[in-house]
Amino acid sequence: MLRNRYNDIVMEELDGTPFRTLAVMRVPIDSVPDVGFEREFSFQFGSLQHSAVLHAEREHGGFVGCAVNIPKADYLPRGCVGAEILSVAQQENNVVKVTLRGIGMLRIIDRVCGPDDNGCVLPIVQEVLECGDLEDQQGSEALLREIKLVEDLFVTCGGLQRSTGIWAAGDLASKTVADMTVVSMQTVADVQLSGVGSEEQRWPVLASHAAVSKFCAAKRSEFLCDPTSTLRRIRSLSSFLKLMERVLTQKLLAKKA
Repeated sequence: MLRNRYNDIVMEELDGTPFRTLAVMRVPIDSVPDVGFEREFSFQFGSLQHSAVLHAEREHGGFVGCAVNIPKADYLPRGCVGAEILSVAQQENNVVKVTLRGIGMLRIIDRVCGPDDNGCVLPIVQEVLECGDLEDQQGSEALLREIKLVEDLFVTCGGLQRSTGIWAAGDLASKTVADMTVVSMQTVADVQLSGVGSEEQRWPVLASHAAVSKFCAAKRSEFLCDPTSTLRRIRSLSSFLKLMERVLTQKLLAKKA
């Protein structure tokens, strides 16, 4: 998940999007907002997370990076979610609660960046283009075709989960990708998604993030730490869901035997 902290910049497919510094905070996986969704996150007053929120509001218009908090990791993951701070409220016992809206993926360049004198972690990041060169080459029809396959596999795997009672990969049965995407489209209706130039591209972009949101913590972490464009994400989803379908089908057959 973390890979090598020094040579990922060589391995990664960087694009022409400018680099920038940004306040990044470590967030438990259950509180990281997927792109297109809102989540609440609580932390202690004066913590590193509080410093990041204050800096983001003061310097970046309320835009902050949310990196999955990987236990015992001494450096940042390869990628994180860029989120808009919708609200901040101080509660009892010096607890601060923020509401975050995920609006894009970020590639973390300076992964060994530590807190500055003010307790704020400000690594160099690059916004990930949801639709870049690969998506332009393949075209919107490919995006729509391949996300439809993911949606169908999602339904199939959800049905197999109900039949086998195996839920280790997450809950793929309670909601369809299409239903979640409708909500996501409304949640970020006013957001210009990075690299998305047409309305027909918005559905597959947000649908791919919606699918990720229903996986278990470990699998979600893999996707949220991997800063890829939409088509690569969709193909990773397809590969995992096909494997899941095969495994659950074998479990079902064994159960009936």
